[in-house]
Amino acid sequence: LVANDDGKNEQRFNHDVDYMLNAMTATSFHGKGFSRVDQLKNVSKQTVINQIKTTFADTQEGDVSYLFFTCHGTEKTGYLVLTYQGITQYVTPAELKKILDENIKGTVVLIFVGCYSGNMIQRNISEDSEENTNYEEELKEFVNVFKQGENSGELAAPGYKVLCAANKVEPSYYYEVNSYNKATNYWLQGIGWQITGNRAGSLCADADGNNKVTLNELYTYAYPWILNDR
Repeated sequence: LVANDDGKNEQRFNHDVDYMLNAMTATSFHGKGFSRVDQLKNVSKQTVINQIKTTFADTQEGDVSYLFFTCHGTEKTGYLVLTYQGITQYVTPAELKKILDENIKGTVVLIFVGCYSGNMIQRNISEDSEENTNYEEELKEFVNVFKQGENSGELAAPGYKVLCAANKVEPSYYYEVNSYNKATNYWLQGIGWQITGNRAGSLCADADGNNKVTLNELYTYAYPWILNDR
């Protein structure tokens, strides 16, 4: 779990990690809990890389590993923005994929809570390209791309499952009061964790009633809620 506020003391990023940590340490999935949950707040890019190497050093091909990033993202490219002691560094989708490929075995589930995070699984946008900025059309394209698994972003690759809080041209949204991201709220609600009261609840995203929530079910559940709660 990685949070970075770009040196601006914006607590919403820390809160995202706090709530996600509560859910991951208190719940189990089909009787299995996470073997390890680490968190980093406002640290350097190299510290994040080092922690990835440490946390996932013993992963095997049959494992499923989760990484959660909540930070600012750069417009049009969606680079992760990591600031430490006044120095800002960026992580590109290609760079992140290289780091993960080299250090994690098995399936990797990536969750990005940041503006323009859809660039992680969609085509990167160059600064001088013409881009359709129609919100509804872009968001529909993003959801269709996610469901079909047909996309051209760096992390649209076998072995990776990705959830993003925004499409490639869209900022993400957060609550002014209590200060946390709306995607975080609805994702956790979907898998049965209530931020209000810090407790387990029903599996709101379990569309077929089999007591399981797939990533597609989670995205399908959260998408309209986030859209209507902008």
